[in-house]
Amino acid sequence: QVSDPLVFGLTWPLFGLAAALSVVVAARWMAAWPRRRVWALAQAAMALGTALPLASQALWALAASAVLVGGTLVVGTMAGLQLARERRPANPTPLLARMTVAFAIGQIAGPLLVRAIGTSRPAGLDALGWAHAAATLLLLVTAAWLWRGGDALSAERQPMR
Repeated sequence: QVSDPLVFGLTWPLFGLAAALSVVVAARWMAAWPRRRVWALAQAAMALGTALPLASQALWALAASAVLVGGTLVVGTMAGLQLARERRPANPTPLLARMTVAFAIGQIAGPLLVRAIGTSRPAGLDALGWAHAAATLLLLVTAAWLWRGGDALSAERQPMR
């Protein structure tokens, strides 16, 4: 746990700056890359960013985490939405809705996990540590799935209704 709230608070401007700049960088230098690969790389970088605070609470680790997560959250979202439109050009709305619901479920599940763990320390991790570990695992799994081809995103599948 971060002992100084000021240090933790300083990471948010880094997160926001990285998010803003990353979209410009991705739009300029990654425009020709396959969307699925951009999304997979963003998920992998986010996984590294969520894992860093598990290894160290030093300022450098928190700053790197903010840059890695902030710099890839928006790029991953952008690539995912572009991929949905590419895969379902006639009507991407149902797929976009499912993606949005999945994101919302994660936004609800994270705080519920932290609340459920409370002040206990299962396996030596506090609640935020468990949230970081769960996020890291899910991000790594989805990065690998996307990199390999992501069956549900395959162009050969039937269009969603």
